[in-house]
Amino acid sequence: MPKKQKSKNKINLLISVIVSVVLLPIFTVLWCFYGPFEPARRTWICTAMSTANHKYLATAFFSDETIKKYTEQYFSSINELPKQDKTAINIGDNGGKITRESVRIGLSKGVLLRIPDPSKIDVSVCNRIGGTGMTLDKFIMQEKAIAGINAGAYADKEGSAHGSVPDGIIIKDGKTVYFNEDSNEEFCIIGFDKNNLLVVDYIKSQQQAEALNLRCAVSFGPPLILNGKGLITESGNSLQPRSAIAQCADGSVLFLVLDGRQPSSAGATLKNVQDLLLEQGAVTAANLDGGSSTAMIFEDKLLNSPSDKGELKRIPSAFVVKE
Repeated sequence: MPKKQKSKNKINLLISVIVSVVLLPIFTVLWCFYGPFEPARRTWICTAMSTANHKYLATAFFSDETIKKYTEQYFSSINELPKQDKTAINIGDNGGKITRESVRIGLSKGVLLRIPDPSKIDVSVCNRIGGTGMTLDKFIMQEKAIAGINAGAYADKEGSAHGSVPDGIIIKDGKTVYFNEDSNEEFCIIGFDKNNLLVVDYIKSQQQAEALNLRCAVSFGPPLILNGKGLITESGNSLQPRSAIAQCADGSVLFLVLDGRQPSSAGATLKNVQDLLLEQGAVTAANLDGGSSTAMIFEDKLLNSPSDKGELKRIPSAFVVKE
């Protein structure tokens, strides 16, 4: 082959490599963002806007109008809350051991813990509200518990991540230990009443919370399942690490964590969480604080991989299982 032809072939090969390695991925991304692939665009926007520190991944590429359109669709996908039928749960003899299993749904993998006796579940609160939050292992140690999962919402002022200022309400031992008096909006309360039934409802005042006769509770949401029926009608399209709590017809309680923001586990939508819990027999269920807070510990072992480099985050509250 003539040298001139060889040189031409090398140039063509170089151009092909540049197109394949550099330009093709760029064109593919642009095609997904601005082409006909609306589900991919919606997933990207909702996922980015549901994070605390990575909203720029949406705002850098899309207009405020487009972001508002998709995020409003996401939050409006949750149906109006029906009245909870507490007769749907009949607590049995509470026998048996705590069991765990690995689970996978959609693009996420995680762990499910089944606790037969709901009376052993309690809320643990950080010992310095307004000072410094605690990591999940510290909550378990504080309560001399055998298992735990991150629980309620908190205010992350200026990205401090101190995790010591709860949002909404915290109830422990039947008493309100924290209530955000600055909030004038309705928020979701998740907890156990004195009959050990998981209660999920929306409230606006401390008086409304106390009327629910709860022995322990936190705030987050949204509700996922009530009376055995799923409340999330759309996929939601925000892939995040997720935590959830549920109760089955026999009274047993489910703790669920699904990892996200990792190559091996991209994250789950709210509907993913709901559908998995329905498969497990959940009658009542609610979403707990997720993202980098998502964590579960059982018998001194961290069962999942938190998204913040595998490290536990400081939080204000946790659901724990006492011995």
